Amino acid sequence: MTTLMTRNFIWFAAATLLIISAFFITRPAIADDGVILTVSGKIAGGGKRDFTLEDLEKIGMTSFVSPNNWMEGTHKFEGVPFQKFLETVGAAGTSLMVVALNEYEAEIPMSAVKGKPALLVTRIDGETISVREKGPVWILYPQTDDYPDYKKPPFTHYMVWQLRNIDVR
Repeated sequence: MTTLMTRNFIWFAAATLLIISAFFITRPAIADDGVILTVSGKIAGGGKRDFTLEDLEKIGMTSFVSPNNWMEGTHKFEGVPFQKFLETVGAAGTSLMVVALNEYEAEIPMSAVKGKPALLVTRIDGETISVREKGPVWILYPQTDDYPDYKKPPFTHYMVWQLRNIDVR
């Protein structure tokens, strides 16, 4: 009797893993049309705007060299200044709800972006970043000794990797 129960459990577990795997496989980080980031809510023209990597990087890139809490060593992070991105889309809200590919959400007050050195990072050490490496877009603040506040909450909670959506509220 226990052998039969064990076999049933193994089959059930395998089927469950297969279903869960299929869910994640069908949710690509980059859509068929190349879209990696969508912004919606209180933006110029209303509605939503989709960005490919090329669209995003055309806004203008900058970089900083910094360690961070999630990677070993110091790296060069390149991306679009978050404030410049928000200005480009005409963001008119007081906060941002950011959502990652895995549905992780964080609410970021606009004051945590305006006048701050946050980037929408798309490259680490000159290479585009894959989902495995926290990409294709990662909100990041420099975490050097010049910026001690960015090494701890609430700023560490705003550094969402695998960013997919920004809703301006």
